[in-house]
Amino acid sequence: MSFRGYHRLVHAGLKPYKCDLCERTFRCSTHLKTHQSVHTGAKPYQCVVCNQGFAIKVKLRLHMEKQHGQMEEEVEEEPIAYSSAQFNVFNFCAPAVNNPSRRMAALGRKLIDSLKSKEFREYLMSTHFWGPVANWGIPIAALADIKKDPKIISGTMTTALCLYSLVFMRFAWRVTPRNMLLFGCHITNFTAQGLQGGRFVEYHYMGGKNRAVEAPAPAEEKKAAK
Repeated sequence: MSFRGYHRLVHAGLKPYKCDLCERTFRCSTHLKTHQSVHTGAKPYQCVVCNQGFAIKVKLRLHMEKQHGQMEEEVEEEPIAYSSAQFNVFNFCAPAVNNPSRRMAALGRKLIDSLKSKEFREYLMSTHFWGPVANWGIPIAALADIKKDPKIISGTMTTALCLYSLVFMRFAWRVTPRNMLLFGCHITNFTAQGLQGGRFVEYHYMGGKNRAVEAPAPAEEKKAAK
């Protein structure tokens, strides 16, 4: 079967190959043959050199390459006969490429399938997820402190947190697989701590402290206005 034919079957939701024993359906005859070996125990793919049998064609190919250094000859599959009604269903494939609503629907289905997958559930139960989630408390606290009085900022702690985030940004990028949630957490923290560091320098070394002392208090401004 050509890739285009298989692609159309995916869009149309058609599975024309049916197992006679358990009534499961498949889009490709190769998949059906592989499935039937589960019921029969048959190994239809046989090595021409050592006569070892395999249930899956891919395993035979790997065996030929690894054990005998040969490539198995490709066998062309028989063409699939589609009815006119099925081809009418296929007609929606062409405009779907340029149809934003269908593209969004396909992306939505893909996202839902990913959220339901076993891999995503395992990710939610791993330190790869909960480690960054716990670390997000640091940048959130830093962002909450941006509008507070700069005299409470600790220069030593701000510098330490900047270096801490730089180290973990590198770790998150180099680890396999890359932990982008952790990377996003620490680049946010580095940015927030950098803003706090700038406020600290401006307050203590660029005259901000003197301007704060000279500025009238809000209560005094109200009295002067009256």
